[in-house]
Amino acid sequence: MELLMIIPCVALGLALPRIIKHICGALNYTDQIQQRFDTKLENIKTIIQTPWGIAQRFRAIAPGITYYSTHCHGGYYLSPEFNAKISTDIKESTWLQLGFYGWYEEDDDSAIVKQTFPEYFKARRFIQQTVC
Repeated sequence: MELLMIIPCVALGLALPRIIKHICGALNYTDQIQQRFDTKLENIKTIIQTPWGIAQRFRAIAPGITYYSTHCHGGYYLSPEFNAKISTDIKESTWLQLGFYGWYEEDDDSAIVKQTFPEYFKARRFIQQTVC
């Protein structure tokens, strides 16, 4: 219950480390809350730009295959090693030819990723696709 006092400080962007140390010290939660704050701050610092905007979420499908979603769109990113397994002709046919850079749009190009690497996609994952 007492921890709810921290939320307005975070929302206002005040001197968070000092405020958290002061409040949490009084509540005797300093280490636990400071660790959570550091984790949240680290997440805020990590901004991933996709062809569709800044990623809001991501899901690692496999080492080298990551699904990113933005406000209402997304797609797959393949590491250079995985992307090398897709032919030039197929990359040329991708949305804005982003396949050359490892990006595969969720509506038009996701089948390329799923068919090229079927071992990383199970039937239940197809049901979980984000729909905006």
